[in-house]
Amino acid sequence: MRKLGLLFLLLLSACAPIATMMPARPASAPGGALGLSVFYNKNTGFSAPFPYLALFWGDGKKEFGFFSQLGIGAYAKFQLAEGFSLRASVGVPGPWYEGALLYDLGPLTLSGRFSYGQEEWNGKVRYLWLGEASATYWYQGLGFEAALLFGEGGWNPVFSVGYRFELPAEK
Repeated sequence: MRKLGLLFLLLLSACAPIATMMPARPASAPGGALGLSVFYNKNTGFSAPFPYLALFWGDGKKEFGFFSQLGIGAYAKFQLAEGFSLRASVGVPGPWYEGALLYDLGPLTLSGRFSYGQEEWNGKVRYLWLGEASATYWYQGLGFEAALLFGEGGWNPVFSVGYRFELPAEK
């Protein structure tokens, strides 16, 4: 139970984004995203909503941006092949580091993420990892995401909804 509590404290104290909310294709123009995630702790029955905000820009092959969900972070996303991208991010407080692979299946994006960060508790610094597997269904800019967040404290479901838009590309 203590590990589960530490995992939840990590979520509250570090930049541990619990929503992916992005397609595998890098953006080809500036844009933004706004959403809401509901984290559910299956052991305690606790659930809480967490807002999500992102600003980004890209050229269709690479994308850079900033996001906020339980902290502030910056990321870079690179297209490795058609429909397949790699994302790396760093966030504060923490610090928090994350790597993700995103795969495009038409209106569905599959994502696997691995995060590593530190948290301080009673003057002691601990280093923890967190993983997530998610599927996001996209319909005209609206994203509906279901994910499993897992780490030292076990696994917990997360449900997110959001809207992602890109400004018209310059000609």
